[in-house]
Amino acid sequence: MILAQKNLESTSDVVILKNRVKTVVRSIILCNVTTSNVTYRIYRKKGSSGFSTSNALFYDVTLPASSTEIIDFPEGSFVLSANNETIAARCSSASSLTITIDGESL
Repeated sequence: MILAQKNLESTSDVVILKNRVKTVVRSIILCNVTTSNVTYRIYRKKGSSGFSTSNALFYDVTLPASSTEIIDFPEGSFVLSANNETIAARCSSASSLTITIDGESL
Protein backbone atom coordinates (compact mmCIF):
# COMPACT_ATOMS: atom_id res chain seq x y z
CA MET A 1 0.00 0.00 0.00
CA ILE A 2 1.30 3.46 -0.83
CA LEU A 3 1.87 5.37 2.41
CA ALA A 4 3.13 8.56 0.78
CA GLN A 5 4.17 9.95 -2.59
CA LYS A 6 5.71 13.32 -3.30
CA ASN A 7 7.67 15.16 -5.96
CA LEU A 8 10.45 17.15 -4.31
CA GLU A 9 9.66 20.63 -5.58
CA SER A 10 12.61 22.32 -3.89
CA THR A 11 16.22 21.54 -2.99
CA SER A 12 15.48 21.81 0.74
CA ASP A 13 14.56 18.95 3.09
CA VAL A 14 10.95 17.89 2.48
CA VAL A 15 8.87 15.72 4.83
CA ILE A 16 7.57 12.72 2.91
CA LEU A 17 5.91 10.77 5.72
CA LYS A 18 5.12 11.71 9.32
CA ASN A 19 3.46 8.83 11.09
CA ARG A 20 0.91 8.88 13.85
CA VAL A 21 0.53 5.10 14.13
CA LYS A 22 3.01 2.23 14.05
CA THR A 23 4.08 1.82 10.42
CA VAL A 24 6.12 -0.77 8.52
CA VAL A 25 8.04 0.55 5.50
CA ARG A 26 8.56 -2.13 2.83
CA SER A 27 10.21 -0.05 0.13
CA ILE A 28 11.17 3.42 -1.00
CA ILE A 29 10.90 4.06 -4.73
CA LEU A 30 12.83 6.97 -6.24
CA CYS A 31 12.13 8.15 -9.77
CA ASN A 32 14.32 10.71 -11.53
CA VAL A 33 11.88 12.44 -13.87
CA THR A 34 14.54 14.50 -15.67
CA THR A 35 17.23 13.96 -18.31
CA SER A 36 20.04 14.85 -15.88
CA ASN A 37 21.63 12.94 -13.01
CA VAL A 38 20.56 14.05 -9.52
CA THR A 39 21.73 13.31 -5.99
CA TYR A 40 19.38 12.62 -3.12
CA ARG A 41 19.36 12.29 0.65
CA ILE A 42 16.83 10.40 2.77
CA TYR A 43 16.49 10.93 6.51
CA ARG A 44 14.64 9.20 9.35
CA LYS A 45 14.24 11.11 12.58
CA LYS A 46 12.32 11.03 15.82
CA GLY A 47 10.93 14.07 17.57
CA SER A 48 11.79 17.64 16.69
CA SER A 49 15.50 17.33 15.87
CA GLY A 50 16.64 18.62 12.49
CA PHE A 51 17.76 16.60 9.48
CA SER A 52 21.51 15.95 9.40
CA THR A 53 24.15 13.32 8.78
CA SER A 54 23.32 11.86 12.21
CA ASN A 55 19.89 10.69 11.02
CA ALA A 56 20.59 10.12 7.32
CA LEU A 57 19.69 6.76 5.80
CA PHE A 58 21.15 7.66 2.38
CA TYR A 59 23.38 10.66 1.74
CA ASP A 60 24.29 12.26 -1.61
CA VAL A 61 23.46 9.15 -3.63
CA THR A 62 23.48 9.67 -7.40
CA LEU A 63 20.40 8.63 -9.37
CA PRO A 64 21.01 8.56 -13.14
CA ALA A 65 18.83 10.51 -15.55
CA SER A 66 15.40 9.07 -16.35
CA SER A 67 15.85 6.11 -13.99
CA THR A 68 14.10 4.50 -11.05
CA GLU A 69 15.65 2.95 -7.95
CA ILE A 70 13.75 0.67 -5.58
CA ILE A 71 15.11 0.27 -2.07
CA ASP A 72 13.57 -2.82 -0.47
CA PHE A 73 13.72 -3.50 3.25
CA PRO A 74 13.57 -7.01 4.71
CA GLU A 75 10.17 -7.79 6.25
CA GLY A 76 9.81 -6.07 9.61
CA SER A 77 13.22 -4.37 9.54
CA PHE A 78 12.04 -0.77 9.01
CA VAL A 79 9.34 0.01 11.56
CA LEU A 80 8.32 3.53 12.53
CA SER A 81 6.95 3.84 16.04
CA ALA A 82 3.62 5.51 16.69
CA ASN A 83 5.21 8.65 18.12
CA ASN A 84 6.16 11.30 15.63
CA GLU A 85 8.80 9.61 13.44
CA THR A 86 9.48 11.31 10.13
CA ILE A 87 10.96 10.33 6.78
CA ALA A 88 12.23 13.27 4.77
CA ALA A 89 14.27 13.73 1.61
CA ARG A 90 16.21 16.27 -0.38
CA CYS A 91 17.25 16.38 -4.03
CA SER A 92 20.00 18.35 -5.76
CA SER A 93 17.54 19.68 -8.37
CA ALA A 94 14.00 20.95 -7.73
CA SER A 95 11.07 18.98 -9.19
CA SER A 96 13.41 16.25 -10.45
CA LEU A 97 12.68 13.41 -8.03
CA THR A 98 9.45 11.66 -7.09
CA ILE A 99 9.52 9.48 -3.98
CA THR A 100 7.00 6.79 -3.13
CA ILE A 101 6.95 5.00 0.23
CA ASP A 102 5.27 1.61 0.27
CA GLY A 103 4.28 -0.24 3.43
CA GLU A 104 1.52 -0.72 5.94
CA SER A 105 0.10 1.16 8.89
CA LEU A 106 -0.53 -1.22 11.78
